[in-house]
Amino acid sequence: MRTFSDPGWDGPANLTAAVRTAAHPTPAVAGTLVVVGEEVHATARVRKWHTQRLDAFRSGLGPVGVLDRGQVRFHTPPSAAPSSGRAGSSRRWTCTFSPPGRTTACCARRSPGGPGASCSRHRRRNVPPAVLPGIRAALRARVPVVVVSRCAEGRVAPLYGFEGGGQRLAAMGAILGGDLGGPKARIKLMVALGTTTDPEELRRIFAA
Repeated sequence: MRTFSDPGWDGPANLTAAVRTAAHPTPAVAGTLVVVGEEVHATARVRKWHTQRLDAFRSGLGPVGVLDRGQVRFHTPPSAAPSSGRAGSSRRWTCTFSPPGRTTACCARRSPGGPGASCSRHRRRNVPPAVLPGIRAALRARVPVVVVSRCAEGRVAPLYGFEGGGQRLAAMGAILGGDLGGPKARIKLMVALGTTTDPEELRRIFAA
């Protein structure tokens, strides 16, 4: 968070903490973790809340571990991240966002050709009916659609059955992205598409 010319440069301490965390037996099955400011965060939960503070990263449920006098101590087991391959480096990925507002539509597409990903971002569990034609068109074209919330915390859930509700979206074939934000859901889908385009397998990966 600070450069070597600043007092209190935190680079070496963060790097040392990250190496000690990686050497701990727990991360071997925990997937990717974020280590900064003597805190260990699960990637699915962590977000950057401040531009320059040393404790700029926070998790909605708190860190899964801390470094106590150089010793890594986990108090919440991190969720295991399934291995799902990697996005093909020979493909170009683009992402477009609609203008800011209550609902934001995010599209990530692999080009030229190949499968793409459409991510509809909304406030909680539903999208405006005006968004549905685009989602239906993407699903008909076998483009995976992942629905996530714009909120910093909380999961999306299939609670409402009205037009645009979470139940209807899931029944249409959209994938509910859990507590992932839009950028994380896009990256996870890019990696998943490097392995499979099967809708059920993609849904399993996001449910893990």
